[in-house]
Amino acid sequence: TGAMPSAADKVSIAYKGTLASDGSAFDASERAEFGVNEVIPGFSEGLMLMKVGARIRVCIPAALGYGARGAGQIRANAGLVCAMDQLTI
Repeated sequence: TGAMPSAADKVSIAYKGTLASDGSAFDASERAEFGVNEVIPGFSEGLMLMKVGARIRVCIPAALGYGARGAGQIRANAGLVCAMDQLTI
């Protein structure tokens, strides 16, 4: 139950990002704050589907992640999985 963020909102959330291919973690935070439109498109879309108090797991295809460029330990065209909870707007 609860409100859902829009693209213009700032949120606070706990999350863990893993590579879909092998489950290795690439990022995590117990409490991160950012604008919904300041993250990769797949993460942003997942946030806007989430209600305050919910816990979700989002599978992000490469086209909505880092695509052909990759980023750090995320190789090009990698699918991602992000577990998110403790959302506040």
